[in-house]
Amino acid sequence: MEVEEAGGRRMLLHCAKHSAREVTGVFVRLRERTHVVPLFHSRVMAPLLEVALQLIGGELQGFYQGCIKSGDEVVRPAKWLESFCQKVLETSKQRLYVVCVDSESTPYFRTYRWDSGGFRLCTEVQVQGSWETLESKEVWDLDDHFEDCSKDWSNPQLD
Repeated sequence: MEVEEAGGRRMLLHCAKHSAREVTGVFVRLRERTHVVPLFHSRVMAPLLEVALQLIGGELQGFYQGCIKSGDEVVRPAKWLESFCQKVLETSKQRLYVVCVDSESTPYFRTYRWDSGGFRLCTEVQVQGSWETLESKEVWDLDDHFEDCSKDWSNPQLD
């Protein structure tokens, strides 16, 4: 899976905006490109996630999560995501990726690939800079849109 710089920035902005919460977004393949779509900064419920995926369309490539961890714990995909990936794998043989962003002092993320045996670590990346340099009020997710319909969760202002 290859994500353009603007997509990576969108993911990091979403995680920075809600750094005190777990956030979730998706990578979807549309018109020969992988798009990054911020979805939630609240508890994810499978039915709402399924509706969001239908609204977006395209081919699901994977997920990202802004993870809150305690101490020296390593950022890993949430348990609910493991169940969801397993469900997707039952109906499709596509390869899914999960990017876990450490929501602490410096942007850092780990990329996992899902297969029938579970998540396998692919890469670890340390991003230059700090969360303060990434913070933005201009990125909105589906939760923001539910609160105020004028906030476009497709974020065309970031393209």
